[in-house]
Amino acid sequence: MEEEYYDKATRLLDIIYDLVESGQIDGPEALPFSIDTSGEISLHHVLDEELSKDSNRDLKGWVEVNIKDLF
Repeated sequence: MEEEYYDKATRLLDIIYDLVESGQIDGPEALPFSIDTSGEISLHHVLDEELSKDSNRDLKGWVEVNIKDLF
């Protein structure tokens, strides 16, 4: 289980890095996600689109549960 966690964390961070480097996530409000006052996570729309691709679909649910721990 721990290996799977680290593999998914690495994949997510690689995706975020690529999106930032390509300028798709930029500007002063450029964070990959936000958390509202009730603790609900909202992914940046570009990250959400990337996670909806077939090659990344297995990450989407995992990200929603674990992204806070990574940042």
